[in-house]
Amino acid sequence: MKQEWTLGVDIGTTQTKAVLFAKTGQAQKSFYQKYPTSHPKVGYAEQSLQEIERAVLFCIQTASKYATEKNRTIKAVSFSSAMHSFVLLDRQDESLTNLIIWADTRSESVIEKLKKSKLAQKFYTKTGVPTHAMSPFAKYLYFKKEEPELLLKVDKILGIKEYLLYRLCGEFVSDYGCASATGFWNFATKDWDEEILSFLAIKRNQLPTLVPPTYQLRPVTEFGQTVLPEMSAIPFVIGSSDGILANVGLGALKDGQATLSLGTSGAIRTMVHKPQIDVQTQTFCYMLDDTHWLVGGASSNAGNAFEWGIKQLLSSEINFGKKEYEQLFEEIEHIPVGSDGLFFFPYLCGERAPIWDAKASASFVGLTIKHTNQAMMRAILEGVAFNLAQILKEIIQISGSVTELLSTGGFSNSRVWKQLVADVLNCPLSFPETVEACCYGAAVVAWKSLGELDSYQAVASLNTIQELVLPKPEQSAQYQQLYPVFKELQGTMATSYQKLREVSNLK
Repeated sequence: MKQEWTLGVDIGTTQTKAVLFAKTGQAQKSFYQKYPTSHPKVGYAEQSLQEIERAVLFCIQTASKYATEKNRTIKAVSFSSAMHSFVLLDRQDESLTNLIIWADTRSESVIEKLKKSKLAQKFYTKTGVPTHAMSPFAKYLYFKKEEPELLLKVDKILGIKEYLLYRLCGEFVSDYGCASATGFWNFATKDWDEEILSFLAIKRNQLPTLVPPTYQLRPVTEFGQTVLPEMSAIPFVIGSSDGILANVGLGALKDGQATLSLGTSGAIRTMVHKPQIDVQTQTFCYMLDDTHWLVGGASSNAGNAFEWGIKQLLSSEINFGKKEYEQLFEEIEHIPVGSDGLFFFPYLCGERAPIWDAKASASFVGLTIKHTNQAMMRAILEGVAFNLAQILKEIIQISGSVTELLSTGGFSNSRVWKQLVADVLNCPLSFPETVEACCYGAAVVAWKSLGELDSYQAVASLNTIQELVLPKPEQSAQYQQLYPVFKELQGTMATSYQKLREVSNLK
């Protein structure tokens, strides 16, 4: 009998990743395909549906071919996807827009007006989605205000995973996790919210049917059978969102555990047993199933801020490669904690958590003639970490203490960066062996769908911790003294963001 593998597919912001997993949880082979994001106007962030579709199909087809070559069979394909994507289809299922992704901020002005009303808080308490330009709610509100004639043609409102599964399988469905991140969904009723649909003039039949993450489909449309002819009988499990499945894949399901993802962007998330929201609207709450709810915050500024610093401060001095990165981190390590009184507020791309302000901008505060490029680079890392610390503190207030952060992302390649983050957060960082956590989380959901797992907690024991980074008491104590200063300055800077935006728009 052939050994069976499960394929976990993660439809991400910059690329699609697919990983074949054995029943033991061991990754067998990974596949990747990138695609670009276009910015046709200021604030726009769009992607081509066709390019993403080709990337997803390439990964699935290549994985299937590899499994056949190895005399293995794929018993299920399960999906993860980035949250907050948005596309409109007409009655002929032709797209009226490109895929509009979470980073699109064109709705900023209409959202700022809504924030000043009581509806913003009311809708947050219904949905668990902060009022921000990232959400499909914000994107649809923008079109309602700015392009109402386009909405007259709309027949379906979807995210990228819903679009692809509709094309392949012919079912107009969405899992709870992706639906709960739209801003259209009520976590008390676990259904689309009638008041919000009425506010936006959305008809219920324009939105997908809601299904659990274990729901199975088959690629049986004419298109599905054409592009995946060998897979028409294989279960396609709908899965959930990338944030939720990262926690599942890392086994971060117990009280006191949270995940830290720190790459281009950053996020801290914890799983709780019932929906919980923050009265200050600084965290989100998304649903996996009835007993698993994800609470957390995602920052738009992390590794991208560090790379910006390298490009602006150092690229003319050094041609950066692995050796140069190592040298830079050694130099950063010798800069004192607090970067000699220099703070960096990393809002180069506006910000989601913790301040939820799309018009926020970045700044150095405390810059003097004594500060070197290396001090500025350390300040960037500290600013990113302080921002994450604020998210962590909000999570702790809602869900209780966090004693372990299961950590992934590009920062794990730097000893100095890992230690700095552990010191600022004052929390141990555990680095699991699992690399592609979203793909693994998708595979875990597939195993539960197939009846091979009784609970998601059963996979936690399969994860091996490769490294544990503990906070250094002296440095961490210094950062705890600096954090209130960061917070105070953050509040001061926030009063200037609107004025700065107005100045930047002067002709």
